[in-house]
Amino acid sequence: MKIVDMHTHAFPEKIAVRAIEKLAETTGNYRPHLDGRISSLLSSMDEAGVDVAVLSSIATKESQAASILEWSKQIRSARIEPLPSFHPFSKTFESEITAIAGAGFRGVKLHPFYQDFNPDDEALSPVWDALRSAGLFVLFHSGNDISFPGMTNAAPERIAKVHARFPGLEIIAAHLGGWHDWDDVMEHLAGKDIGLDTSFSHEVDPSLAQRILDAHSPDLVYFGSDSPWTSQKESVGFIRSLGISSERKEKILGLNAGRLFGFGED
Repeated sequence: MKIVDMHTHAFPEKIAVRAIEKLAETTGNYRPHLDGRISSLLSSMDEAGVDVAVLSSIATKESQAASILEWSKQIRSARIEPLPSFHPFSKTFESEITAIAGAGFRGVKLHPFYQDFNPDDEALSPVWDALRSAGLFVLFHSGNDISFPGMTNAAPERIAKVHARFPGLEIIAAHLGGWHDWDDVMEHLAGKDIGLDTSFSHEVDPSLAQRILDAHSPDLVYFGSDSPWTSQKESVGFIRSLGISSERKEKILGLNAGRLFGFGED
């Protein structure tokens, strides 16, 4: 079985270190474990026993979609599976979605805080419809964010509303459905036909994590670390430590992602 980390980040070589330093200015005690380079991510994967990293980019400006797509094409490999991005309020979102799907990518990453949008904004309905029509899944940051205290853009309830309005749109809510918004996860996401990734959930009380997992389909939970912001090795260890069956652990660590992306076992 391949271990697939559904939630990682890295940057082009020439800006990686500075990008991580800039992001770390607002993350308080949460310090990066890596320097933002792909080479560092690959070394971390080797140490943790991770076979494939799904690498998310975030287009914070409308103009970044094309360059992110080109970089995603360049870095794609047997071990790095990129998720390109576009800005939800881009005037050319339809052509950008078409280009991403046409390049063979399986999904996109969107971040309600860094891109300043609310997923349940009615004005974004054409965007979610276009993603659904293109067959692309969307990985949303979900829950709170240390860099945006008090903001609710990514509340699990908002993501649940998108799911309800656009059946057939594949959604994955990061951070076990909503970082530090666990009651909202249980009320609005648990048990729904929505994917959850486990990124940054190592700090969650294991009994709470297990309660969320027990309420959700075992086929819709994906291992994630949020590297470089957590240790991939520790994140893998967290999943292995949970009081769930070996079969469920294998689904989380790789089988579910393998099915989503069509990864072989060779």
